[in-house]
Parts: sequence; structure tokens; C-alpha cells
Amino acid sequence: MDTVQKTIVWGNHLVLGLPILDKQHEHIVNAINDLNSACMESDKTANEHFKNAAGIVVAHIHHHFNTEEKLMDVLRFQDSINHKREHDDFLSELIEQSKMHKLGKRASQQTFVRFLADWFLSHIAVSDRVFADYILDMKTNDQIRQTLKANQENIRIPA
Repeated sequence: MDTVQKTIVWGNHLVLGLPILDKQHEHIVNAINDLNSACMESDKTANEHFKNAAGIVVAHIHHHFNTEEKLMDVLRFQDSINHKREHDDFLSELIEQSKMHKLGKRASQQTFVRFLADWFLSHIAVSDRVFADYILDMKTNDQIRQTLKANQENIRIPA
């Protein structure tokens, strides 16, 4: 991937200050960059590599959304319904684009990668930032620390 320009460059501008979410976001960024790299391949296995890379991106996104939504529930995030709706709408769009791809009616692979990257960056910058600020504002509250500690097993990142 050294010769292919990255779609998203991971950096401090994407860090929310919550290690569990930041680590997952970085994994998704890397997976989107791998997907972009697969778009640039020109050999016979390029389409298969793209499908595999897309599957990895979707798996990371599912895991991440699950983690965020568990945190929202545990911490009683007041805007969780809207945030979860954004997740559901995005996943529906991914499913629709996947169906179109299988029917041969898809946009280019690069258009798909750009859609993923644009949505993800926008979601981090707006919705995830609001959620992170909510958690960070409450982090000094002993009750929140106790709640997070008690639910640590439900929200930790598997190795």
C-alpha cells in the first residue's frame, strides 16, 4: 500500500480521546485504506481482493457500532436513538450497495470507497464527537466510572 495514496490518513484530528473508540476507528481507517488499495489492483484477483477487503471493513464497522451502542445504553446517552438510526441507515445503504454490486449495477469500486470514507469521517466529526464529549464530560463522575468498570466485559475490544 506504500505506492497507493491513502483514502484517510489517521491522525489527531480523528482522535476522540476515548481509547476504545479511537482504536476501533483506527482499525476501520486502515481497513478502508486496504479497500482503496484493492481498487488499484489490476490483476485477475483484484475483484476477489476487493470483496475480501470490503468484508473486513463491514466486519470492523459492525463491531464498532455494537461497541458504541452498548456504551450508549450503559451510559444512558440522551441522543442514542438518533445515533443508532444513523448506524442503521448506513448499514442499510451498505447492504443496498452490496446487492447492486452482485447484480452488476454498482458504482465503481472507488466510488464505493469514497462513500465509506466520506460517511465515516463525517460520522466521527459530528455524531461520534457529540457522544465522546458526553462521555468525557461525565468521566469525572464516580458513578460513570463505576458503571463503565462494572460493564467493562461487555464493551472491551477483543484481542
